[in-house]
Amino acid sequence: MANITSINAFMRPELKEDIIVEIPGIKTFSDEDGNPIPMKVRALTTSDLEIIRKACRKRKIAKDAKGKPIFQSGVVQYSEEYDNNAMSNEMIAAALVFPDLHDQALRDYYGVNSAAELVPKMFRKVDDYQYIVNQIQEISGITDDADEMIDEAKN
Repeated sequence: MANITSINAFMRPELKEDIIVEIPGIKTFSDEDGNPIPMKVRALTTSDLEIIRKACRKRKIAKDAKGKPIFQSGVVQYSEEYDNNAMSNEMIAAALVFPDLHDQALRDYYGVNSAAELVPKMFRKVDDYQYIVNQIQEISGITDDADEMIDEAKN
């Protein structure tokens, strides 16, 4: 086994650049010949996912069975919940490069204020929505096993 003692082995130029992958389009968005228009997806990073997770966290005062706040050592306790639908919408908004969901004309057309609000308007069909989510997760290396490992590490 080689003895690697150089920190340079951890300085990977490719880790500083975005990975953008073209994916097959969906029938909902086809050209004049009926061919689905390809889309481009950026692989999400660990940092991207952490920002999305924090943005979709709801923190509430923890309550007992009678609805009274729970205190521990005189300090009120909180519980956290995550809005999975909002997380998926934010994930798509952050990863989809083409079409650009941040484009003002596109948002105006659908009557929304943000890219995340645009997601369920554009991808109304469950199959289309799930396809985009699955593609982003695959490109970003997100698996159910990875989610479980992250949750376990946090506990």
